Amino acid sequence: MDAICGATETKPDCAYIGQRYAGAEKYLGGARGPDGTIYAVPGHALRVMEINTRGETRLVGPELPGKFKWLRGILGRDGACYAIPCHAEQVLRIRPPLPNETEPRVDLVGPKLPGLWKWHGAVEDPKTGLIYAIPQTAMKVLRLAPAGCLRNNAEPQVDLIGPDLPGRWKFYGGLYSHTAKAIYGIPACAPGVLRIGLPDEKIEVIGDLPEGGWKWHGGCTTQDGQVWGIPSNSLSVLRISPHPDGDVVSTIPGPDNKPLVGGQHRDDDKYKYLGGVVSPIDGCMYCIPSDADRILRVDPSTASCSYVGRDLSDIAKGQSRGQNKWQNGFAGQDGCIYAIPLKCERVLRIDPSKEDCASLIGGPFEGLNLWEGGVEGNDGALYCMPLKCDRVMRIAPAGCEPLPSNRCTVS
Repeated sequence: MDAICGATETKPDCAYIGQRYAGAEKYLGGARGPDGTIYAVPGHALRVMEINTRGETRLVGPELPGKFKWLRGILGRDGACYAIPCHAEQVLRIRPPLPNETEPRVDLVGPKLPGLWKWHGAVEDPKTGLIYAIPQTAMKVLRLAPAGCLRNNAEPQVDLIGPDLPGRWKFYGGLYSHTAKAIYGIPACAPGVLRIGLPDEKIEVIGDLPEGGWKWHGGCTTQDGQVWGIPSNSLSVLRISPHPDGDVVSTIPGPDNKPLVGGQHRDDDKYKYLGGVVSPIDGCMYCIPSDADRILRVDPSTASCSYVGRDLSDIAKGQSRGQNKWQNGFAGQDGCIYAIPLKCERVLRIDPSKEDCASLIGGPFEGLNLWEGGVEGNDGALYCMPLKCDRVMRIAPAGCEPLPSNRCTVS
């Protein structure tokens, strides 16, 4: 019988799985299909990578030349996974194998849409199944109707909708609010918040914010329906409060009503946090430290911030490890939050139930720009998409199903 590598009932674990794939900027997110198979979205990689929860990986579909082709993936109601165009001119569709076949079907759908850095992520309307891509440098919102979601369309339909939205690097990521029945795009350099009203598809920019500045990067929706923007270069947290008389866009300062501070290894307070996760334990949003030295906790019930966990400044070896330490993460079945290493040597684990909430697990990992985004498997583990690292990493929270040792390498 194979030895076991993986988490135990009380201990999380990190392990490399699957084959080795060389290259940089390989995959930029992914999505999980209806059968539990995970598909990694090609950035510079030539082919889609398939990942299963048995610890196996393989390349599937045709070669797809180009760089920064698609950015993020999403599962449609028709059972297909869709990748959002960044430099690529069309939407990428990945469908599970047909009965009695083993190969997934990978093709391009919709019209050709030229341009670079076009959209940054996408959000599904939970009522209609329509998917809306958030414009980065593209002038319009992209609407993707999976098969059967729009007038019984037999094939996916891709359209550009709404008014022109001038500017570059406008919005980074979007969130759905269940109280507003709207999707909000988080302003990076735009002077306001993108609002996509549903189901009427009224698209507008709301709020009055400074233009430029790479202000916020992604966000979270808390249980009360408020949307929060993660502070990258901004010295405050973005707060979007839905209201029947008009949504309120505001900012909240850091602890003690002071501006948020960045890492000690730099003097400009930039690139503080990249991504965040809402804790299932306390309902607070935990911002993932990129260049910041502390975890930032945002309490929606009081609209206030606090720094939690230990000082992480000792990680900045020179400057390379202190910059872009982690990017994004997920809440595991053990109630802890796990942050994906970009340049850090180890995974950050946040336990909201403890005052000393921050710990480092796994590793040490070699190299920089290791993984970009992750997808939660139906086994409860997080599968991290390889950017420059040559293998997928599996983060298994405590209690997660283990893998045979011949399928993984304990990090």
